[in-house]
This record gives sequence, C-alpha cells and structure tokens, in this order.
Amino acid sequence: MKLILITGGSKGLGKSLVEQYLEDGFEVVEFSRSGQSKSHVSCDFSQPEGAAAIMEKKISTLAQQKYSEVILINNVSTLDPIGPIADFSPAEWLNHINISFSSVVVTSGIFMKHFQSHDCK
Repeated sequence: MKLILITGGSKGLGKSLVEQYLEDGFEVVEFSRSGQSKSHVSCDFSQPEGAAAIMEKKISTLAQQKYSEVILINNVSTLDPIGPIADFSPAEWLNHINISFSSVVVTSGIFMKHFQSHDCK
C-alpha cells in the first residue's frame, strides 16, 4: 500500500495532486480547512498548536500500518497579506508565517517523528 499526505489539498495545485494520487492508487490524506473529499482531514494551519494536535493524532495512527511508499507534500500556503509590510498588522504577518512557514516545519517534524524508521520508499 502507498500513502501520500498532502497539506493544502482543497484547491488549485493541491486539489489536482489529491485527484492524481487517488488515480495512481495511493491512500491519500489531505489536510486543509475547506477540503471536501473523503480523504480530507479538517486542519487550520493558521492555528499551529491546533493543527499540530490534529496532525499528530492522524499521522501517529497512520504510522501504525505498513506501506511500500510514503510521501509528504507540504502545499499549504497563503499569499495574504500582499503589499508593503508597514500596511499590515503584526497579527497579519504572524498569520502568514504560521500558514506558509510554521506549518511546513510542524508537518515535516510530525511526519519524520512517525515515519523515519519505516522500512519503505
């Protein structure tokens, strides 16, 4: 069995990746706020601690199974806010950092914690 975890898989490139990997026979788990597929796990990356708890629970459960291949695609991001930094509040800066940077660190760390010792591709 092959597994892929995709963050930000509800729209655009992420949604296309979910569809393609499903067609390719992978078990797909998609983490986002607004996904609609049966592989969706609701996760708000603007709230790092909440997102970490959700991902920890799901990934630790998945890691109890054997896979021939496991892939992680960190796709979640936001473009907002766009413009001169002085035009936005610290809360807006932090929201962007949480979604576009912190989520990658948290997701990668949890993934490695649970899958680094798996004997698979």
